[in-house]
Amino acid sequence: MKIIGILSWYDEQPAWLSGVIASLSKVGITHLVAVDGAYGLYPNGRGYSGPGQHQVVMETCQGLQMGCLIYTPPEPWFGNEVEKRNYAFQLAETIAEPNEDWYFLVDADHFVSTAIGHTKVLEQTECDVAEVRFFERYGGIDSGGMLRCVFRAIPGLRFDTNHFTYRLPDGRNLHNPTEPCAGLHMIEVEHRTMNRDRWRKESQQSYYTRRDELRVEYAPDETPFSMPEVEEVG
Repeated sequence: MKIIGILSWYDEQPAWLSGVIASLSKVGITHLVAVDGAYGLYPNGRGYSGPGQHQVVMETCQGLQMGCLIYTPPEPWFGNEVEKRNYAFQLAETIAEPNEDWYFLVDADHFVSTAIGHTKVLEQTECDVAEVRFFERYGGIDSGGMLRCVFRAIPGLRFDTNHFTYRLPDGRNLHNPTEPCAGLHMIEVEHRTMNRDRWRKESQQSYYTRRDELRVEYAPDETPFSMPEVEEVG
């Protein structure tokens, strides 16, 4: 069984990229699929983040003895987040042993702080999705819950319509609370988005605003949605 990391990033500080990848080594990642490029609605976005960022991704993986597959699109992802993340799944399928391996999804502001003893859980579970502890730190006060970001490498797994509906070919949505989920409480991931600089936060918010105004993650005749809240723990 392999655990394959899937990293979606664009225009990040090289130190952050290196830190995220290094933190993934705690999970036992054997291969990393790293997909570059801005979403089409991101302000002044490009397809390529630059040689410095690509170099640090490759060199960090080499130093940690991880396999590394980097993809750079020729232009921004005009299908935005859904298109970019689905392409990452397609790339990961070229590496994964179907139904045996697992995908561990992260963004460039997700840092694994703790991971131990999870491999046995993944080897033994019959679930197709697993959740980790996910928290954010604001002024020394932690808040968070459980996040489903670990998925069995089932061919055809995809994002359907929006960035939080993980659809299998049999129609199941792995984000649905009724879908059985393995608990990886021994893995803790810190979300550091609040540590971004002011320019990055403004660009990020501009993307979210444009995305919602244009309804790019809505099915036809769908009522407005919001990202499901992370379940409270403790």
